Amino acid sequence: NNWAESLFVYKEEYSQRVLEEAQQIKDSKGDCSYQDLLNVGILHRKEHQGINTFLSRYNLSDGLNALELGCGLGCTSRYLAGTKNWNLLAIDYLSHYVECAKKLAELCNLSESIEFQQGDITNFELPVNAFDLCIIIGVYLYIPDPGNSFTRIFESLKPGGLLYWEDYYFKEENLGSQEQWLMSQVPYPGVRTKKALLEEILGVGFELVEWNEFGEEWSESAWNRAEATLEKHRRGEKVDSSALKADCFVITQVLKEFSIPKEEIRKKWPLTYEYVSGNTLFTENQDFMGVCHSVFRKPLEAQC
Repeated sequence: NNWAESLFVYKEEYSQRVLEEAQQIKDSKGDCSYQDLLNVGILHRKEHQGINTFLSRYNLSDGLNALELGCGLGCTSRYLAGTKNWNLLAIDYLSHYVECAKKLAELCNLSESIEFQQGDITNFELPVNAFDLCIIIGVYLYIPDPGNSFTRIFESLKPGGLLYWEDYYFKEENLGSQEQWLMSQVPYPGVRTKKALLEEILGVGFELVEWNEFGEEWSESAWNRAEATLEKHRRGEKVDSSALKADCFVITQVLKEFSIPKEEIRKKWPLTYEYVSGNTLFTENQDFMGVCHSVFRKPLEAQC
């Protein structure tokens, strides 16, 4: 579980900071809604953009039963419970995340709509034919060996149920030496090629409904986050050393999928561009990492 130990956002100190921020909002407003805590503690690169695109394309009714695996601090579950009135089972590996998520849901009166549980999704027992959809965002990059979790997810969905998936994937089978070094600096042992990912998910019975590229959106978010962190560092504010390394130096070299010229990139994110030696980065290094937000379906005729 190197990822939980090496990245600041997964430490108890971070979740405590998030809870303090949420409590301050609650204290200032009195009665608090999910909208007041909309992005408090959100870890996803593009916040709710991917899930909003998904919701806009599918006619999903209110009151559905949904499963979120790797729920983090519960931001997506709170969003879906608040906007769609869904009932959710939300599972995360980190016990302090789960406790924080419960408190955040309580602050915005969503405790009855979301059941948070701690568990390892590679061997977590799920009810069969219980959910209308499952949401997995940025989770399996940490899981090189999924066990039989894809089968369990498939079986937990009702026939016709949907799986929303948003995560990294490798564009190439073989990485160059620089790319291998970058990947050795972040605890992402579960990133798969598109081919391998589809084989795993389709292999248990899912159908691919749509595969959408999301790399430029994640790249923009990563560079925005790095620029803000470097600006704080420049002003002399306290910045966690792991955030400088992971968010500002490594992830910005992993997520660099832009359709604008490198001169515009330099103007938009000057501190980050200099920090990662942008002239070299956008001239010599291959674009090896992609991001997808995709939808899979359990066939209507599927039997568990």
